[in-house]
Amino acid sequence: MSKKHIDILLRAKTRIESGFNTYVCNAVYNKHENMSTEHVEILKYINHAIEGETTLSNWIERRYNIDTFDPSSSNKMIATRLAWIDWMIEEFRHVK
Repeated sequence: MSKKHIDILLRAKTRIESGFNTYVCNAVYNKHENMSTEHVEILKYINHAIEGETTLSNWIERRYNIDTFDPSSSNKMIATRLAWIDWMIEEFRHVK
């Protein structure tokens, strides 16, 4: 993957950290940016990783039977999303 993929993920991370976005896909697809091939590739990668679920939260609920929408889970889900983005960045750095 390219530096552009990583840059998109870093911007997505910043949007989640700032509270501008909640969900990873929404943070990746920012309506203020032109949708590039790299955006589409990341979104396809995410969709494959969460096995067609609409969000990481839904995937965790289905896969692990954890209530991710409980208000007490909010900070944990933010941390989970940020950690997942960090993981994807590291994965993309090693894929050519």
